[in-house]
Parts: sequence; C-alpha cells; structure tokens
Amino acid sequence: MEAAVDYKQYGKLDAMKDIIDSRGNDKLTKKIPRRTILKNKITGGDPFILASNGKPAVIKQTEVNLDELEKIFKDKDRKALRTFKFGKYSLSDFVKTPEFGGTPRGKFTAIEDAELKRANETLQNLIAKEAVPFIYLKIGKRIEKVDGMRTEKGTPKSDFNYTYQGNDVFFISHKAYGKKIAFQQYGGMPEAMKFNPNSADIKSFVKAAQKYYSQFGGKFKDGHEVYRTVKDDEVWRKGLFGREYKKGNSRNAQNVDGLFSGVLSYKNLNRKKENIPVFELKGQGVTILHDDPKPTGIYEPVYFIRKEVGKKPKGLEIRDIRALIAPKGLVSGPTLRDPERNI
Repeated sequence: MEAAVDYKQYGKLDAMKDIIDSRGNDKLTKKIPRRTILKNKITGGDPFILASNGKPAVIKQTEVNLDELEKIFKDKDRKALRTFKFGKYSLSDFVKTPEFGGTPRGKFTAIEDAELKRANETLQNLIAKEAVPFIYLKIGKRIEKVDGMRTEKGTPKSDFNYTYQGNDVFFISHKAYGKKIAFQQYGGMPEAMKFNPNSADIKSFVKAAQKYYSQFGGKFKDGHEVYRTVKDDEVWRKGLFGREYKKGNSRNAQNVDGLFSGVLSYKNLNRKKENIPVFELKGQGVTILHDDPKPTGIYEPVYFIRKEVGKKPKGLEIRDIRALIAPKGLVSGPTLRDPERNI
C-alpha cells in the first residue's frame, strides 16, 4: 500500500501566480495550460484537495459560472480570479497539487542540501586524512578554524554555514552550477529602498522610472523594460551579501562571506598555522566574495524593472511591474541595445 500524501507539505493555489503569470502568460504543467487543467477538473468531476484539512472536494459544474471564468482567463485578470468562487471556495482554499506545479516544501533547497552534505563529507574526510581535529579555512581575507557545517533555517541570505565547535564562523550563499546566470536576482527594489533609505542613487533611479512610465499612464507597457547600473556601493553589496552588510570581519546570515555556485572544494595552500593545514574554499562556477570589487559583465548589479501584472511596488508607485536589483545578464538584448531604456 502506498503511503498517504502529506498535503501539509504543499502550498496553496495562488491566483496571482499559479494559473496566469505576472506577464499575463498561461502557466503550464507538462505543456498544458493550468487554466485548462482547472476547468477540466470541474467539468470532469475530479476532486480538489482542501488546504484546511487535506480532504478531497468535488466542485460541481452547476456551482461554477464557467462563462465568467472563461472571461477572466481571456482578460488575464488575476485579481478577479483570486475572488472568483468555485462553489463556496476560492482558489486559495485548494492545495497546489502536482498538476498545478505543486511540490513538497523543501524541494527547491535540495541542491543546497545535497551540496552541504557532500561538502561536509569532504571536509570530514580531509580532517581525518590530515589527522587533525580541525582545519584552517580561508574565504576571502578571513581565515578561521573549521570542523563542521550546518544548514541555515528560514530564508536569510546564507544557505549554509561552516562551524567550529558548534559556532558559526563562515556564512555561504550557494546556487546551482550550469545555468547561464547562476544568480537570477540579487534582491528586490522595495527591500533595497527600505534598507538604504538615504541612497541618492536609488532615489534618482526611482524618479527616472516614474518619469519614464508616466508616458504610459504610470504603468508598465510591453516592450519597455528599463535598467540602470547600480552606483551606490552599499546598495549593491546589501543586495549581494545581505541587508546587514557592513565592512570589516563580522559576518552573519544576512552578511555572508560570499556567493558560490556548484561543487565546493578545498584548495591546499601548502602552509600551516599552529601546525594545522590551511585550505581555501573554491566554487565550481562563479564566486563573488564579501570584499571583492563590484562584479562586471553579466554579473554587474543593475536596477531593473520588468513586467509583473497586478503588482505595484511600494515606493515606486508604478503599476504592473517588478523592480529588482539584478545581474545585468538578466536584462534582454533589445533592452540593452536601446539607449532610451538605460534611464
């Protein structure tokens, strides 16, 4: 007998992102539009799973205004979908099951969890091979005693930490290797504005963005993404290394030692400290360290505004946008080639 599915490990359906995306496009599961899957469950009498208790609920076709639902899909009206009634339920009353792209919580930390396990096993083997109780590990300018690793709880900038005698000594932000751009965004503009309230650089970009989109009634228009290089050192460093970034040697989960991608390795520096060998942490792909100069090329930090229907970020007051601090490589070629969109 198969084990019962624990639906508590799945999230709820979200009308703002699970059926139609922020750009007004259909979300797909195995190339099938999820709005089609949604309608077919109703017309076919297939049960939804209730988020409140994990029990199935069949929504009768007579309980749903399918014509109104079809109009919502045609208009790509995510706000109307959020309040639309499926009998006595709203979409958010249902579990985001696999046919809607649902996955158990923690799946998307699997890459970090696997690398943590592998890197820690390598570390322990290294300590055993050297016949020492710990090693000295170098990351950037800092060298610390290290004898273990642990995962970081919640969603801070750090994914996992190196430890010594149970105390955190290094904080690592880690991404998978193999993608064209390892880091898809550095942070959100609203958060950057919150933690850099006096930044003239941010204020200048926001003012320019508001002026640019005023020609379209204060909202996004297709084909009009805009960007600008981040000049304020504090802004881009907080975006990359955490909102509590500061110069010096202190570190925490919101002020990490660096951004690493892919398999982590330990380079023997062929020197010892107090008769203990010193190793340097290396990443398989791109690595950006706490004290490095500003990245260039595709990883150069830029302010970036793109389409996201239904969003109006606080402080920008422009409709249907998502505002980011992002790697320059995330900006499309046509946008980069248009000087009017480098605002």
